[in-house]
Amino acid sequence: MPRTKRVLIIDDDDKDVHEVRGTVRSCGGEPVVAINAAEARRHLVAVASGEESYALAIVDVMMAIDSLEEILKLEQAVNENAKRIGVTLCREARERHRISAQTLDIVCYSIREDDDIVHELKALGIRHISKVSAHGLADLRDYVKKALSS
Repeated sequence: MPRTKRVLIIDDDDKDVHEVRGTVRSCGGEPVVAINAAEARRHLVAVASGEESYALAIVDVMMAIDSLEEILKLEQAVNENAKRIGVTLCREARERHRISAQTLDIVCYSIREDDDIVHELKALGIRHISKVSAHGLADLRDYVKKALSS
């Protein structure tokens, strides 16, 4: 029996994680969730070392760097680093860890649609899908189905 393909979801918003997790499951995949950049980095290091593998990684551009509880404790507003940490994680995956698109397909699913972010992702060979567009979730579902079928 073939093993269920896993999809890494990197997002800190409970509602979005629930929605994306449901999309992955409905497409036949097994979701694995990282709720902040620190957890995401551990998974990316594991992918780079061959300890973990995923058919796809779905990354939110704007999320917590550490746990949301830590951010609240420190009374920090969302800063520029948190506003684009997903892009930083994608860059680390491709450049620092040398994780190729063949090893890990990555798509950013985010409310951030800034031109500089979209262009930076494109330069890394990473697709951007908007959470706020009318067809964003449908586009993500199609992308997940494609990744799980290959």
